[in-house]
Amino acid sequence: MQVQTVADITPNSTPTPINSNSSLEITAYWIAITASGSTIRWGDANVGSGRGNAIPTGTTVIIPRISFDQQGYDLSTVYVYGTGSDKVSISYGA
Repeated sequence: MQVQTVADITPNSTPTPINSNSSLEITAYWIAITASGSTIRWGDANVGSGRGNAIPTGTTVIIPRISFDQQGYDLSTVYVYGTGSDKVSISYGA
């Protein structure tokens, strides 16, 4: 397993997938999400200002692998939400 990163994400008040390249399938065994700007939220495609798990600015949340037989997380199904002045930094293990 190697640590990988994606370019910082600016959500612009819309749910934004961590992997926005639909032609590239990425499966991660863990994900680290760091918020800068203001509080951002993460979750599914329905994440928004009042929905999803909140991450305060300057905080990193690590989403671990649940079990050894877990297939991993498809990064195109994990979304973040924030304003145009927010940045989200992502790293993951693949």
